[in-house]
Amino acid sequence: GMGLVAGPATGWAAGDSTWVADLTLRGGSRGVRVEAGSLLLENVELRQTGTAALVEGGFLHLRRALLTTSGRAARLTAGSMRMEACTMVDQEEGLLVESGAAGLDVERSLFARCTGTLVEVEAGGPLPAVGCSDFWGLYGNPQPFVGMPDPRGGSGNLEVDPLFCDAPGGEWSLSSLSPLLDAGAVSYTHLTLPTKRI
Repeated sequence: GMGLVAGPATGWAAGDSTWVADLTLRGGSRGVRVEAGSLLLENVELRQTGTAALVEGGFLHLRRALLTTSGRAARLTAGSMRMEACTMVDQEEGLLVESGAAGLDVERSLFARCTGTLVEVEAGGPLPAVGCSDFWGLYGNPQPFVGMPDPRGGSGNLEVDPLFCDAPGGEWSLSSLSPLLDAGAVSYTHLTLPTKRI
């Protein structure tokens, strides 16, 4: 089933802007679907068996989100998405940017222990902007990026062990010895503040 839907069926219009904080969605085939408006999810865990986030229009902003699913982390068919200070770990399939999507922006995020493609851009899809992020433990995946230039080694991106607190126990916080603490900087110049909080 669907966890959280932002669209006409649930009364959301194109100009609506909402902030949801401190939320965990587990199980189900989809965690979040954005059809219209702007949705900011902050301090969230998306632990799904299918697609964690589906963007079919509007704008999805994930800030300090954990995505760990047995399916796809996110699929953008239209609209746009920003990942800021997010962790995507133990993911079978990463981010899919289809030709109708408006854009994907990734800043200060961590991709770890993923077995499949991290980011795939379909022909005609917009190229993602990826900066100040870490790509670690990709299990020898020969092609973690499809349809886009490999961002590793550029734009402040790293390939270092993040030193999680307790990865075997599923604790994905960074330890006090992590080389990623205070390693990146981000600009908030185009961030729109939400108008309501759920």
